[in-house]
Amino acid sequence: MKKVYPFAAIVLFITASCKNPAPVQQQETPKALQENNSDYQLISKSRTYDNLVEQLYNELLEKTPALDSLEQSIDKVTESKTDSAKAFNFFSQKNNSFYGAANSYSAAITDSAVKLRIKNLLDNSTAGYKSKTAAHTNLLEAIDKKNVTLSDLHIVLKLVKTITVMEKYQAAQMPSLKPLQAVSGQFDKVITATDALSRQ
Repeated sequence: MKKVYPFAAIVLFITASCKNPAPVQQQETPKALQENNSDYQLISKSRTYDNLVEQLYNELLEKTPALDSLEQSIDKVTESKTDSAKAFNFFSQKNNSFYGAANSYSAAITDSAVKLRIKNLLDNSTAGYKSKTAAHTNLLEAIDKKNVTLSDLHIVLKLVKTITVMEKYQAAQMPSLKPLQAVSGQFDKVITATDALSRQ
């Protein structure tokens, strides 16, 4: 007859139980919302965020590859806007500078007939320049509008994503009413006692 050792039986039971532990689904509290996080400062992609929306959004970027990829695309297209317009902006600045100086020169002409002839010459040249660069100017204006639209949508994206995080935090971390109820009850007792003694 085999002897059964209680200790060995317990060890076997625990080992068997640990092989297939029950899955624990626990919502991790974002770092920016943790109580012991008074000095929390999240740095990513060479940017430091100092408000809760940006902190929460930046944490989401670290955990969500698709969102991080989109953020990189937003950064890239914003930088491309500046780079692609640099050559034309330089070109435009030089032309505007020339026509500004040329008009100042023409204003100094005293002969009215010559002055009118030069004015017409400059007006025609300016109109020709504007006609030649109309496509560039129109496209830059269209890009500026798209940039404003993207900026608005970027803000909307951050708010939509972080509101969801906050609502999950509210559902999971809502403090109990019991401590407040206990203090309220203590106040009631002390108020009653104070009132009673003040009537004696």
